[in-house]
Amino acid sequence: MTTRRNIPEDQARTAALLDSVPYDLTQRNWLGHTGGAALIDAMLLLGATKAELVAGKRGAVDEHIRHLRIEHGLELVEVDGKKRFRDPRQQ
Repeated sequence: MTTRRNIPEDQARTAALLDSVPYDLTQRNWLGHTGGAALIDAMLLLGATKAELVAGKRGAVDEHIRHLRIEHGLELVEVDGKKRFRDPRQQ
């Protein structure tokens, strides 16, 4: 996982992606993640249930969500049973 990130920059990039979701799992994503962590990030842009997140990655979903909060300053909201990134512009 990534550490010592520029939280305001991560928040701004996440906010921009909430408006359009260009995403390529073959490359390191906007948060510096690859593999299953990058997949969870992509799912959280659009919203996903906990079951969908777990199915997308073999566990460690709660740990990744904690990492997003602590290392990236990104919070989640739940809307219609789906978790997604809270828009950092509205915090």
